[in-house]
Amino acid sequence: MTVRALAAALGITGAGAHKCIKRGMPTDSIEAAQSWYQRNGRTRLCSSAKTVAAAVVASTIATTPAEASAATETSPEPPPVSEPTKTFTDTDNCREALNEQRQLRKHAAAQVARLHHSGDIEASRRWAQTHQQYLAKQVVYERQLRDLMERDRRTMQVEDAERTFRLVLQDVRTIAAAMPAALAAKVNPQDPVLAQKLLEEWRDKTLFKALYENKEPAA
Repeated sequence: MTVRALAAALGITGAGAHKCIKRGMPTDSIEAAQSWYQRNGRTRLCSSAKTVAAAVVASTIATTPAEASAATETSPEPPPVSEPTKTFTDTDNCREALNEQRQLRKHAAAQVARLHHSGDIEASRRWAQTHQQYLAKQVVYERQLRDLMERDRRTMQVEDAERTFRLVLQDVRTIAAAMPAALAAKVNPQDPVLAQKLLEEWRDKTLFKALYENKEPAA
């Protein structure tokens, strides 16, 4: 079994599956992995709805092309999206829930495309509704994760970023403006006035021209 198939069957992320394997979870079958996870997992198994969706993912990955062709004759029903959206207070759990929701949404999207291609429009429509429900929950978790990262100072609002960049560039401009006078005597000790003039021309016509897009720099 691949790590991806085991993760989908257990309803956890790929990183979580890797951690369980390192702790001794068997990888020869989904049943053995589920049995181990029930005894040793730190959290309970996913709800039956997610387990159904994950089993479909695992079976799709594990089947041969001939089996996959035969499977298209049946239309698996989408699992009910009944579990309410959770509110997280830490970024790690929120990110894990978000990744899980993205996997479920991608699986639903794949089912929509497969069923539509096979001509089962009604089943494709039902999976499309499930996909929209997964997408709505994903948006909620994305918003939660963004707010938590802003709370922990791991990201910032656009206005704060612009203010920070403006302060940094203002310091750079101040240093660049003072550079000709500070370096003139070192560049040309015999004629520092000429050196300062040349440095000022380079500053205004090259550096400031690029920064201000051909606009005249402020005095």
